[in-house]
Amino acid sequence: NKGTREAKQAALDESQRRQYAAEFEADQLDQQAGQAVAASQRAAADVSRQGKLAESRALALAAASGGGASSPTVVNIIGNLAQETAYRGAVELYKGEETARRLRLNALAHRYEGVSALEAGRSRVEAIDLRSKSSMLAASSGLFQKYGGRGPGGGRGPGGGDDSAGTKIDYNSAGASDLDS
Repeated sequence: NKGTREAKQAALDESQRRQYAAEFEADQLDQQAGQAVAASQRAAADVSRQGKLAESRALALAAASGGGASSPTVVNIIGNLAQETAYRGAVELYKGEETARRLRLNALAHRYEGVSALEAGRSRVEAIDLRSKSSMLAASSGLFQKYGGRGPGGGRGPGGGDDSAGTKIDYNSAGASDLDS
């Protein structure tokens, strides 16, 4: 049936379009995840650069003040600056990785939606097939009820029929001598 074929093809086409769209969206999210990691690495590098500048400035100020650059106070200040710089850099990296993780999970969910859409399309095709077969069976049943299993011409067979003169013949109870006459 042409209508059934078209309905099945439309269901498959729609499910494939949904799957392709979900896959495209997932690919975009994966790309954004990679960009988030790269951006966080760049931010961590900037934090490190700023930290080194702060350490250098502290050392220069200590030397300019006439105090020794190796005094315990100056060494503690520079050490604290280095720890703070390392911590802030690690926080930047963590933020990027966390953003990437969320984006990748979202991409995974989109891929699952795409696979589900494809499976739903296949289920719709099976449902269309079943509906078509059910309709054919219903039509066959109607014909059987209408013609009692004898066919549209009232044909002969087990259960009886008419002879060419219109006389009713019961083939089930007729003996051989009845048929010879």
